[in-house]
Amino acid sequence: MKKTRRWLAFALAAALAFSLAGCAGNQETQPLETQALETQAQSAEPTAAATEEGATETAAEEMTEAPTQGEITINDGTYTATVQGRNADVTVETVIKDKRISSVKVTDHMETSVYTSAAIPAIEKKIVETNSTQVDAVAGATITSAAIRSAVEKCIEEAGGNPADFRTEVPAEKGADETITVDIAVVGAGASGILAATAAGEKGAQVALIEKTTILGGASLQSFGVTAYGTKADIEANVDVETLKDQYFEEWITYEHWRVDGSLLRKYIDNAGRAVDYLNDHGFGMLNFPAFGAGFNMLFDYDQRMPAYEAMLETAVTANGGAIYKETTAKSLLTDDTGAVTGVVCERADGSVLTVNAKAVVIATGGFGGDAAWVQELTGFNGVVGGLYTARGEGMKMAWEIGAKVPTNLGGLMLHQTLATANLKGYDLFHTRYPMILCYVPSLLNVSATGARFRNEGNNNTAVAASNAAAFTGGYTYVLLSQSTLDKLEQGGLAAIGVDSKPGLPPEYAPEYEIDTPWEGVEQVMKDMVDGGWGFYGETIEELAANAGFDVDTFVRTFTDYESYCAAGKDSQYLKPEQYLVAYGEGPYYLVESTCNNLGTVTGLVINDEFKVLDEVNQPIPGLFAVGCDASSTLYCDMYTGTGAGMGWAFTSGMLGGESAYEFVTRQ
Repeated sequence: MKKTRRWLAFALAAALAFSLAGCAGNQETQPLETQALETQAQSAEPTAAATEEGATETAAEEMTEAPTQGEITINDGTYTATVQGRNADVTVETVIKDKRISSVKVTDHMETSVYTSAAIPAIEKKIVETNSTQVDAVAGATITSAAIRSAVEKCIEEAGGNPADFRTEVPAEKGADETITVDIAVVGAGASGILAATAAGEKGAQVALIEKTTILGGASLQSFGVTAYGTKADIEANVDVETLKDQYFEEWITYEHWRVDGSLLRKYIDNAGRAVDYLNDHGFGMLNFPAFGAGFNMLFDYDQRMPAYEAMLETAVTANGGAIYKETTAKSLLTDDTGAVTGVVCERADGSVLTVNAKAVVIATGGFGGDAAWVQELTGFNGVVGGLYTARGEGMKMAWEIGAKVPTNLGGLMLHQTLATANLKGYDLFHTRYPMILCYVPSLLNVSATGARFRNEGNNNTAVAASNAAAFTGGYTYVLLSQSTLDKLEQGGLAAIGVDSKPGLPPEYAPEYEIDTPWEGVEQVMKDMVDGGWGFYGETIEELAANAGFDVDTFVRTFTDYESYCAAGKDSQYLKPEQYLVAYGEGPYYLVESTCNNLGTVTGLVINDEFKVLDEVNQPIPGLFAVGCDASSTLYCDMYTGTGAGMGWAFTSGMLGGESAYEFVTRQ
């Protein structure tokens, strides 16, 4: 496509993201199946483009000697700049006084509070104290930190200064190296790692929990719910649990083309209810939420989750002689002369080394979904990184380095939901959401980047079906509108174009409207969308195709065929129901750019049903365990199954893996 990708502003993500945390990058937001979060895709020309480790850097990165104050030319005053952050724009006010940065204040942002509420004040303080934008990012909020630094540099330019004068290197003071000995080391403090640490700790193991960022909880801090059969709530409600478990087991295996470890899957399904009860017994307060299907349990308020985790860890880990090490990245596994794992070597934020000797190591680092380049190399998918940028595969790589098996389904993804790329400004919520809503409308033609139709648009409200179909095309797709479409929307809303129910945006993020609410000003919104680079316009279908970079003949044929289906009342290509076959008529025409959301990977290390990591000949590596995303290769053929499975596996595998590691160390 002959155009520059813009940073995405909206991501409708998955209710059950895996625990994408730990040894894997810095985390700021997490996706959810029925929850819309603000996120962005990679950009060809980003304001703060993601680099290795999920980091972002600003302008030129040269280090300079600190100039004397007399050499600096800059005007005192208060300046404001806005740059792209992790979710949307971040606005920063910078005060220059006596040729120094005397104040930095983020005045407006949409960054996710559970990941940035402490990080934003910390980076503001660092810049002022050091009078430099070259301070380290706050672990857990790398992209937000870089956005703030970039905005401060823009303010310096507005003040007539040279940003290079304020890029003096701020050396970190390296601490002392340390060696500790514990029973079990758990690498990664997302949901699966925390459950592994607490389950083992409560049984009496001394545990070291190692977390790369400052955040405990990872993806689960912004996830929605868990599918689990056999909870106490199910039993009290006299639910036919065994039948539901059996159905779930059969559906899962069929969906994955029977390429799964049935023993492990059965163990997961049979114990997921116990994992939910375990969390509820520890203050999580999950509620049975049958609106999403029998066995679905909704997590409680987002801002209460990290404190709940902290309380669990205090009781089960620190009170038992263990410890939690934040801003500590696992680098390599230790082994003895038999190949058994005996610990892990880590690096702290200050550069010092922490060596953890342990009888067992549990890897819970969240897969590699945050490494967009690696994902694209393996799968061709170039859409949104909707999961944590922390998930970059270090845990898997450590295990591979000592002989763990590389799975055959390495590119398996957890794809969810359709997203509009538009990041519109100056509108109320309903107007801003116009492009997003249109991506879910079943009566509009969808085409791939080739200009060809690729799916039954009636599936757009089924998250996995919609996202998998879009990803198969490469990741970016387009929704067609005509002047007739806009006129109908303006007068009668979605009902006027054949929509019989509201698209599936979650209530927490969806605007207040009904299907017959008129879409006032929709034409101007579409024009602004095109002007912003998030769509295309053409007076004719041919002109639209050319502007979008499509093969003109392909798009014209696609459009002509689709109009014939509408006229006949029968979609002979993809079998879309007649009620959604609404003809377009004359132009001009618009295309809304959309993509889908990669929440992470459903592949990694190969394990058995005791959560022991297997080597190339399918034998357990003594002392090495894996849970969460890192341990999902034998559950999936290549794609995620859908609602509730992500967090269900994170919690259940963590609990079972921690118990299994404990049983292992007690036999040593």
